[in-house]
Amino acid sequence: MTRALLVMMVSLPWLLTACSEDSKPAPTDLSSSRERRVDAKPPVEASAADRTLGDQGTVLTSCDGGGKCYPTAPSTWTGPVILYQGTTAAPACPAAMTQVALKANADLSTPELPQCGCTCELKGSCKGSYTLTNHKGTGCSAACSGGSSGLAFGTCYPFIPGKCSTADTSPIVAWDVAITPDTSALTCKAVQAPTQPPAAPSWGVTLQACGTLSPSTTGCAVGICVPPPAAPYLTSACVFKAGDQQCPGAPYTKRVLAYGGYDDTRSCSTCACGAPSGASCTGNLSLMSGVGCTGSSLGGGQAPGCVALPNGVGGYFALSVTAKATCAQTGGQPTGGVTPKDPTTICCVE
Repeated sequence: MTRALLVMMVSLPWLLTACSEDSKPAPTDLSSSRERRVDAKPPVEASAADRTLGDQGTVLTSCDGGGKCYPTAPSTWTGPVILYQGTTAAPACPAAMTQVALKANADLSTPELPQCGCTCELKGSCKGSYTLTNHKGTGCSAACSGGSSGLAFGTCYPFIPGKCSTADTSPIVAWDVAITPDTSALTCKAVQAPTQPPAAPSWGVTLQACGTLSPSTTGCAVGICVPPPAAPYLTSACVFKAGDQQCPGAPYTKRVLAYGGYDDTRSCSTCACGAPSGASCTGNLSLMSGVGCTGSSLGGGQAPGCVALPNGVGGYFALSVTAKATCAQTGGQPTGGVTPKDPTTICCVE
């Protein structure tokens, strides 16, 4: 998800004027008390189009109303502006610089990652059949002839007291229950656990630049007269330019990098499960008194295993089966992060 904070640059005609050779102010008498002319060295990484501040001087002189004369912004830069930089909402622009030229932020918090969850559920049921082997000894200690095979899971069958055979009249006292399982229908289903969204990112610093549509040059041999900013605005003027830039040169050398928004890509990786492993089928054989395996219980036991029969009493029986398997889980991990975007470089007078 992408959240963007508003970056608004007001088109200020006086701010965007290129300082070309044709627009230089007339040379100033070096003996004048209003200005001392000092040529600034061009910044090492500034483009040729930006190397114009040296023609305007780096010594700030006073102008009307207690302000100072600041060099006009190089071409491709905007300014001079005054800047608020604080941890609370920006106050309104002051009376002499009423136009909001830039709104941006800095110091993006490091937000928490989402709490992700992933589980795998075993789906499907056991197929197959089961077999009963008759025993005349308790605990299935002595088998005798006869029994039943190919019985279906969940089906109710009748039984009566019996004997091993016509030759062996020993009563049948137990069944040895064996399961022939078919686990081919079992699958593992991924379940992405619901998670509470993480806290939204926050900015630690708010920035707002203010300018004017009616700049004054009164009292300035070169540059623009910027009235003294009132607190909490910084006491010196700045220029700014979109992107991560190097400052254009003196006197605008104090660099601040601000941003217009952020990209929030925090999420959870897709939950997935492998095929079931170690699948098996276990069951419970129930002996009941009523038709359809209803009524009271006559006993029963786990299958596969030995199930004792009631002495001299008939009834009904059915085998219920439960599937077991292990499902390998993958995914369900926190991913992504929060990164600032839409940078703006602000350069102020030290």
